Amino acid sequence: MSERVRLAFVPTTKLLTQRSLLARWSAVTQPTEWVSCANYAELLAAVSDHAVDAAWLPPVTFVRAASLDAVEPIFTLRRAGTGSYSAAIVCADKAPYARLDDVTGARAAWVDPWSAAGYLMPRKLLREAGVHPDRDLWQRMFGSYSNVLEAIALDRADIGGVFCSVDAFKTVVRAGWTGADRVRVLAVSEPIAGDVLARVRRKGAPPLDAWIDSVRGAAEAHEHHSLLRDVFGAEGVESPDLSGYAPLERALRDELRG
Repeated sequence: MSERVRLAFVPTTKLLTQRSLLARWSAVTQPTEWVSCANYAELLAAVSDHAVDAAWLPPVTFVRAASLDAVEPIFTLRRAGTGSYSAAIVCADKAPYARLDDVTGARAAWVDPWSAAGYLMPRKLLREAGVHPDRDLWQRMFGSYSNVLEAIALDRADIGGVFCSVDAFKTVVRAGWTGADRVRVLAVSEPIAGDVLARVRRKGAPPLDAWIDSVRGAAEAHEHHSLLRDVFGAEGVESPDLSGYAPLERALRDELRG
C-alpha cells in the first residue's frame, strides 16, 4: 500500500458536516491523512513547522508560506473556468458614492486579515485611490462574505470587500453576491491566483510523485468531477502561475509598511 500523505487544510463548513467526502477523495487518489487546522494561522504554523507533507493553501497563506520557503506549489485550483479571481469593493446600490475616493469616513466591512478578496486586495485598491484604510475609514471584521453583505444590507457598514471573477473587459462574470443583495461595485482589483495544493519542503520528506499523479488523474477524470467540486470547490487543477500571486505579495508588503 502507498504511504499515507499528511495534508493540512482548514475545512469548509461542507467538509465539517460531510466528513465522508474526505474518505472518498482519499479512496480515488493515494491514501491521505487530512490534518484539520482551526484557522489559517494554525495552517501556516503546520507548514512552517514541517509537521505535514502537503497542504491546501488559500492565496494569503500560500504567499506567507512561500516567503518562508516552506512550500513548493503543485497545483492551483481552477474555479469558474479560471485559476484566478478578483476582489470587489461594493456598497449599497443607493449609497452616495460615485468613485472610490468618495468613501473617506465610510464604515468598511472586511472578512478577516487572512482574506485576499475580503481584506488585503480591497485595502490595496483604497490606498491606490488615495484613501488610507486605517486613517480614513471605520473598519470592522465580519468573518465571512455573507456577513459583509448582510452588514451593508442592514446599514451596519457602508462598503465591503467581496470576491468576484471578471472577463478580459473587467466585466464581472461571477460574484460573491446576487441581485437580492442590492449592492453596486465601486472598484475591482487586478486578478489574483487562487488556492494552491503545495508540497511542504522538509528534509527526509517522502516523495510525493505518486500522490501528485493520483490527484491529477482524479481531477481530470469525468467521473470524479462532482467529488472534486464537493471537496475543493473546484472544477479542476492547473500548473501554478506564480506571477499571479504578485499583486497579493505587493499588498502584503504595503500592509507591513503601514
